[in-house]
Amino acid sequence: MVKTWTAFGTTLGFWKHIAAYSREETNEIVKKLSVRGVLVTFFMSLVLMPKIIIRCRAMSKPWPWAEHEKYLDRKLVDIRREFNIKPVIVKPRPHPLGLHPQI
Repeated sequence: MVKTWTAFGTTLGFWKHIAAYSREETNEIVKKLSVRGVLVTFFMSLVLMPKIIIRCRAMSKPWPWAEHEKYLDRKLVDIRREFNIKPVIVKPRPHPLGLHPQI
């Protein structure tokens, strides 16, 4: 879901975000993913994607992709208020394939 926020809620934009997938390091990561895992995750996310896109469109301005340093020392509540960011709350639940996020 982070990728959806990046594509629609930042100054990077959708097409520049998509163009980043042509990089070699991205291809190496994608090669390690299973088709089944990607498909299951994709279909599970179909419910959340429209909600995230709607919330991105409701932001007062897009998050600056490259010039974000000035926000590092500000309170999160103030940043959310400035950009009109409404987080999507997702209840944690086990992945249907038993996958765990790598930390």
